[in-house]
Amino acid sequence: MTAEKDLEVMVDVLLSFGRPAYGQDEKLTDVALEWLEARFSPDEAGQWLESSCWEASVARAFADAQLGPEDVATGYSQPGLAHRVCMGDLSIEDAIQAAKKGA
Repeated sequence: MTAEKDLEVMVDVLLSFGRPAYGQDEKLTDVALEWLEARFSPDEAGQWLESSCWEASVARAFADAQLGPEDVATGYSQPGLAHRVCMGDLSIEDAIQAAKKGA
């Protein structure tokens, strides 16, 4: 895909997840660029968004720690690690440590 096409597809991915994926005031194309600049394809971003990881920088920190969306996803009875980091309820460092311990 070309860079322009990647951006177009990333915007579509973000739109499919609604406001949690791109916020209230943020420009949609800026958020799409954040995901692309964090080295995620639209498909990969969709997997992170599906796990309630709404921020590209948080997803990149998890990925760099060798963790995938399935390792930090939202659970049925409580928010997952990715969601808690994005909401400011948990530091990325503590979330990575918890995920690696299998918490």
